[in-house]
Amino acid sequence: RITPAVQTEINFFNEAENTNEVAMDEIGQEESAKANREKRPTRQRVVNSYRLEFDRAMLHFVSFDFGDAINFLEPLTVVESTFNAKVLACVVLAGCFSMNNKLGAESRKEKYVDALRRMTTVNSDRKIHRIDKSILLKHESLLRRVNQDLVVYEVFYIFGHMKSYSPLTGKGSTQWLQQRYAHLDHITQNITDFDFSSLDINAVDQLSEEGLTAVEELFTATLIKAAILNLQDKTEDAKPLLDNIIQNREYVFKAMSDPYTVPWAYYELGVALMRNGTDDDSVDAKNYLIDAKKFSKKHEYSFSHMLEYKCTGALRELKEAENKK
Repeated sequence: RITPAVQTEINFFNEAENTNEVAMDEIGQEESAKANREKRPTRQRVVNSYRLEFDRAMLHFVSFDFGDAINFLEPLTVVESTFNAKVLACVVLAGCFSMNNKLGAESRKEKYVDALRRMTTVNSDRKIHRIDKSILLKHESLLRRVNQDLVVYEVFYIFGHMKSYSPLTGKGSTQWLQQRYAHLDHITQNITDFDFSSLDINAVDQLSEEGLTAVEELFTATLIKAAILNLQDKTEDAKPLLDNIIQNREYVFKAMSDPYTVPWAYYELGVALMRNGTDDDSVDAKNYLIDAKKFSKKHEYSFSHMLEYKCTGALRELKEAENKK
């Protein structure tokens, strides 16, 4: 657990970060600098302390040990804190509550919403990192979620934690991935009002808030299901799911405030084609990866910088394979 000393440092940092000008007016610049060094921790010291506790929480999170993860995350996400790094911690905490079976269904829902609302107290006057900006872009859609468990799978997927369970790494667990796929499949089967064949771009403006939420959840769960199939080297099963997203891309861009599922689907399809190894598939894979990178120039979506990084790495891998031929 976070120690009282570290928590005091974090709280003091939040309160004192923007008070330097007043102190300088009162006692002069040199004396103020000396006083600040003596009376408050350095920014790096606080960041390191915060990061250590967050990393401990994530070790429990990726092990699906949500109760212990909550114990580490709660002190990092207190409402009074304006520390911008708590944005990601709030989302992870919300996911932990949604999947913590020790809580009742209503309690899980209430705590999920409460955790997400804590991120609104961050200090927008300070620099917000790209990851936290991406999460803030998703804030309203996350609050509307009916299937709140999805946020756990999104964190696992976006940050690459699922890959550690892939048998392609030589040390993964097919059973674990199959269990996650079954859960996501259950979510998509319960979205009975919409399927990919019934989506009408001309009817987007008539969708209710509940309808928009259902469509967003359908696309999100479908993307992650395809990614899980890719991790099991079941690329032929993943392709139809990804095609469903890609063929409805204009619908996504019109209907959703965060259309991230489309560019990420392009990336996943590119990766699937890379694994086939044929020359034709390599050409198609390259085109899908290039197109995935281009979306950030036309559309704002969450975690675009992370996707561009992944695409760049995959394109480099393709080029290296081509040079070896």
